[in-house]
Amino acid sequence: MSTPLERYPALAIFSGWIVSLSLYGTAISPLMASMISLLVTLGFTLVLTRSTPEGFWAVLILACLLSFAGVFWLHGRLQGLSGASGVGEADLKGRVLSVRAWGRYRAAVLGSSGERYLMFIKGKDTFSEGDQLSVEGYTFPLRDRNNDSFNEEIYWKGRGVYRELVPRRITLLEERSLMDIHTWRTALRRRIDLHLPEYLRGYALASWMGVKDPELKTDHGRWGTSHLLAVSGFHVGILAGMLWLIFPRGRVSTIFISLLLWLYVAFAGFSPSAVRAALMLQMILLGELFYKPLNSINSVSVACLVMLVMNPWIFWDLGWRLSVTAAMTIAAFSGMRLSPRWALILSPLIWITTSPLVTAAFDSVPMAGLLINLFAIPVFAFLFPLFALLSLMYLIDFPLVAISEIPVKSMLVTWETVCNTICRIIPWHLSWHPMLVILSVTALTAMILKSGGGSWRRGLLVMVAVNMTVSFISFSVVV
Repeated sequence: MSTPLERYPALAIFSGWIVSLSLYGTAISPLMASMISLLVTLGFTLVLTRSTPEGFWAVLILACLLSFAGVFWLHGRLQGLSGASGVGEADLKGRVLSVRAWGRYRAAVLGSSGERYLMFIKGKDTFSEGDQLSVEGYTFPLRDRNNDSFNEEIYWKGRGVYRELVPRRITLLEERSLMDIHTWRTALRRRIDLHLPEYLRGYALASWMGVKDPELKTDHGRWGTSHLLAVSGFHVGILAGMLWLIFPRGRVSTIFISLLLWLYVAFAGFSPSAVRAALMLQMILLGELFYKPLNSINSVSVACLVMLVMNPWIFWDLGWRLSVTAAMTIAAFSGMRLSPRWALILSPLIWITTSPLVTAAFDSVPMAGLLINLFAIPVFAFLFPLFALLSLMYLIDFPLVAISEIPVKSMLVTWETVCNTICRIIPWHLSWHPMLVILSVTALTAMILKSGGGSWRRGLLVMVAVNMTVSFISFSVVV
């Protein structure tokens, strides 16, 4: 009988990190948080272990050391990533990494000398992603504008931004590098805006670039299918599946698919969910490369550990948590090796495990989404490749492509009609409740235990411990 350390060692370490990072900002010292992480990793492993094969104790000691040292380092890195204190003069040259609407302003992130600065600009300032700027002004640490549902400081820190830049003068420089991904993203967005019909434009911007059309975002929010617009494991998985069908299995094709995979993630703006999915798939590809298949739960855990090492502030990002929870649900479900007829319950299971996070951030979640998501994934697993093909045909001005407009628009109208009808039949919304958290945690823990072949008597102790931990720890997130 295999032990948890053999099946998913990274999950034992990740569990310790989750608990300890949740304690950041309290009176608990980094040393005490590290000790808690070690105890969680140790307890998780020993409770589920029924026999100790050769080498078990050596691996357990290594896992506990990684859990302890990792948390101690993460707490120190969180302090170091907060940015230098005080106000300072700035005379910077850098590239615009992103621009998005932000209330009455636009929020632009400027990359300069390895640092990222946040600027709030007015509509009259005309520059776009990829532009090279010279900026004079002053900088100061990000301010905590915390309210009931949104913490702006943590939101931007989760994206690698630690200081705000208030410009006195902005000069747009002529130089643009063709080797810069942001230049290509701007060019692609302009071409999409000019060449794609309206019914394709919103989905192309969402699935290719991570840019959400406001009207499309509102509709999918009402249907409980907003996850379809966020570049995540669903989109990355579709791309990987298509590439696997096109290219034969082999080491050369595996390397080529890996390059295309990360190119797609770069065009999508390196969103946390896309990076997590790409890291997980990359480990699966490495397993193919070295003929050593990897456990899905362990792959998700390793991807999460890597992202936390890259930027610990991402732990408080709602998108990252939703992505991790959904991915862990899918990984645990696939590890249970159920018959294909059970596949339909996967989407409702994801809805159940992610609903506490959604309701905590947005106050409620539409009950209609529980039914709509039964068929949303299969429908868009067909529609997204179709949209991608048609969008490419429009972008290269392929002749007669407009013929496809009527049938494709009919599919979308049918989808919208069905979803709106279901929302009228099931108009209720589910609000946050402690029992929703317990249901979510119990369902996900049970699936992980089942996929690992663990003892239910021992697993019951883990379920109780996890629910008690979640009850006592505040899991605040940012949208």
